[in-house]
Amino acid sequence: MYVTSTARVMRLNFKFKNLFGTAYKCGSIVFTNNGLGLLSPVGNQITVFDLKKDEVASIDISSFHDVHHLALSPSIPLLVAVNEVGDASLCSLSTGAVISVYPFKGVVLAVSFSPDGKFLAVAKGNNVMLFFAPSPNRQFNHLELYRVFYGFTDNVTCIDWSRDSRFFIAGSVDSTIRLFSVYNIPKIFVYTLAGHKNPIMGAFILHNFVNILTVSSDGVLCFWEANVSLDQLKSIDDSKPVSLFRISNR
Repeated sequence: MYVTSTARVMRLNFKFKNLFGTAYKCGSIVFTNNGLGLLSPVGNQITVFDLKKDEVASIDISSFHDVHHLALSPSIPLLVAVNEVGDASLCSLSTGAVISVYPFKGVVLAVSFSPDGKFLAVAKGNNVMLFFAPSPNRQFNHLELYRVFYGFTDNVTCIDWSRDSRFFIAGSVDSTIRLFSVYNIPKIFVYTLAGHKNPIMGAFILHNFVNILTVSSDGVLCFWEANVSLDQLKSIDDSKPVSLFRISNR
């Protein structure tokens, strides 16, 4: 007489696939470089929408706090996700894995890659920290600090870059906007734009010129018209004071 028995084997090597039941709370959303994908923070995870195939997937970054800010590298498939306490997770979009976690040790209010992918600007408090962005080559430190930009008296709320990656602007709660130069250029290391009376909610450099749009919390929109082009900024006469911007419309 033989007795046969069957045993059920339970698989324990589960892999995170998708996220259901959690709604968007807050945080920045970014499009992929080809414009066919949309990335959005959903709690402490990141949801990826394929707009062409109408598919949804999720990236597990294993964060204990909600994600508030996203930045996508224009040169390599890399995503930087910063949570509400200032921990930045560097995620590979090719594998969906977290490469490393960088603690900024404070609340981050804005994060943005330069258009050439060489720098990452991070707004923390009333300063803007500029890092060398990760490259395709193997690195020991994925984020290396290049320079810290000062001048604001209150928290920095937004960052935007010029198309040639030589300049960026930042807006602050102190109602001012500052234009910074990444490299040493006469008269342009820091240039302050003051025309608002309330905290700055958004600042944008137009792609065709270096003209700037700024928006404050009271709904006032200012258009700053540049008196010089990006090419002319390379050869400004250092002996003459130059007014670079003026309010064209408000």
